[in-house]
Amino acid sequence: MKDLNLKRAIGFSVLFYIVSFILFALMSVVFGTSLDTKPNEIPVLQCVVYLLSLIPAILVCAKWYFRKFQPSTRRGVFLGIFALIISCALDLVLVTTSMPDGGIDMLGNLYADWKFFATIVILVGTSAYAGFEFDRTYTFEEGALRKKN
Repeated sequence: MKDLNLKRAIGFSVLFYIVSFILFALMSVVFGTSLDTKPNEIPVLQCVVYLLSLIPAILVCAKWYFRKFQPSTRRGVFLGIFALIISCALDLVLVTTSMPDGGIDMLGNLYADWKFFATIVILVGTSAYAGFEFDRTYTFEEGALRKKN
């Protein structure tokens, strides 16, 4: 677990989950869809705008995560996968407790939809990119400091 700071990873995952829910709710208001609309009935434009808005949200959350932890592409990938696992666990707990009758069916529809797989690619890919880019930034600063001394 040297590639993951567990406390910060849990914080990142929960923060990402909350931010993504807020973004989805905002998109639902803007596009006029209900929050209980089935995943396969959500307009494609709404999904594309939502998925694109996740990228800066992930980068901001990853900036917070890597603030006290050396970034790398590998750590970014692990962070994205960990956030995916935590998000699925939170989905399972929250949906089944709030919708005991149709919650499992809704999750099944959600996880079988192409939008879920696009979200996985964006989450893991952007987290990996954040680790890579932030590592380049910090490495450059260290290199610049060495040249001055």
